[in-house]
Amino acid sequence: MAMATSAAKGRNAQRTPDEQEESASESAPSHRPPFPAGAPLAWVARAWLNPDGTAAQPGDPEAVRVLAVSVHAGVPPSVDVRMDLLRSLAKEFQTEVPAGRHSLWVLPGGFFGFDSARHHWTGLSSVHAEAIAQRLLTDIAPKLPPLATLVVGVDLAIGTAEDQHAWVIQRNSHGSASIICKVQRGGSELSARCFSVGTLRASVFICGEFCGSYTEQNGPYCGEGMTAKYLTC
Repeated sequence: MAMATSAAKGRNAQRTPDEQEESASESAPSHRPPFPAGAPLAWVARAWLNPDGTAAQPGDPEAVRVLAVSVHAGVPPSVDVRMDLLRSLAKEFQTEVPAGRHSLWVLPGGFFGFDSARHHWTGLSSVHAEAIAQRLLTDIAPKLPPLATLVVGVDLAIGTAEDQHAWVIQRNSHGSASIICKVQRGGSELSARCFSVGTLRASVFICGEFCGSYTEQNGPYCGEGMTAKYLTC
């Protein structure tokens, strides 16, 4: 079933002003709006889902913990800043996932590679992407609970449909992590978008593909009747 989340309770992920600064190598032009002092970096909607995607209770043995993150548009696009935010989220919310339970952590499209404040792509190259992948696997994934699945948006180059991706990273019961699929906007077949989180089946769509505007970039999954047609994979 396509991923669905319901807001159970929001909590802010905060960082200090020093941590909000971009690294010098990736700083934005001087006219970029400063991040508002004291503002939350992100909001997190949390829910428990049954295998059929309906709301579950925490005690249900097959329920999956879902955490959907909405990032403040003013958060700098620096890779270092985004990695710091992921570490903060993992530290803040990992205790909400009981031992032995599966969890799904969903980050926005363009989490890496897009500057929301300026509506501008940062121009990540394939070399940058490989470095990001290694950091996610060796630094971020180990900080998530075992059996966690992380979905994160990665936009390359100038942000054409071919450059917009979502990566699905999963930890197994032994704690090791791997990227189990990379989804491309407007390019990946449905079978390549599907994965399992425990007994929950999920699929990834990027930047309006599933319920956005009827454009060529959004591919074949967006349009009248498509939502019902592609709910099951």
